[in-house]
Amino acid sequence: LWTALYDERDLAAGIELRNEGDGPLWLLRERVGTPLSAPAADSAGIAVRRDWFTPDGRPFRGGELREGDSLVVRLTVEALEQVEDLVVVDPLPGGLEVENLNLLDARLLQTLVIEGQALADRGGSETIRHEEYRDDRYSAVLRLWSGQTGQLWYVVRAVSPGEYAVPPVQAEDMYRPWLRAVGAGGSRLRVLPPQGRGQTGP
Repeated sequence: LWTALYDERDLAAGIELRNEGDGPLWLLRERVGTPLSAPAADSAGIAVRRDWFTPDGRPFRGGELREGDSLVVRLTVEALEQVEDLVVVDPLPGGLEVENLNLLDARLLQTLVIEGQALADRGGSETIRHEEYRDDRYSAVLRLWSGQTGQLWYVVRAVSPGEYAVPPVQAEDMYRPWLRAVGAGGSRLRVLPPQGRGQTGP
C-alpha cells in the first residue's frame, strides 16, 4: 500500500501518476474548508428552528449586543417520522460563548421565563439522550416520535466585540443522514464594547 498527499499548488503544477503494477490505482481528491456563505435552509423529514430571547423574555431578532449581555436560546425540533438518534448542532457566532445550564444557580434559572416557561422547569428532558456545551457550539442527541416536537435550551453570553456571521442550526439522524434539516442563517451579529470603554470626553 502506497499513499501520498498533495496540496492545491502541487495539483496546479501537475502530477503524473503511473501504475506499474497489476492491480487498480485509486485516486481520492478531497477539499476541506469553510464556505463563504451559509447553506440554504432545508428540511427533509425534520424541521429545526432557533429563537433568541433576552433574559427578560423579549424576542431578540438580531442586530447588536454589548459585551457581557446574555441571550436565552431555544431550539425547536420537529420530527416527521420517528428518530432514535437525532443530532442537533447549533454553531455559535464568533464573539459568543455558551453557558452550561447545569452549572447555573437554580434560583437564577427560575427568574428566566420565556413565554410563560421558567428555564428551571424546562420540559423535554425525557427526549434528550446526550447534551454538550462546547466552546464553539451547543449540541445534543434527541429521541423523538413521529410528529413529536422537542425543545432545547441554553444560554449564551457576548464576550468579544466585533461583527460576526450567524451560522444556521442543523439537525441530522445519526444513522439515516437523508433525514436532516438546516435552519435559517446568513444574518450578522455585532457585539459592541461595554458602555464607556474607549470613550473620551464627557
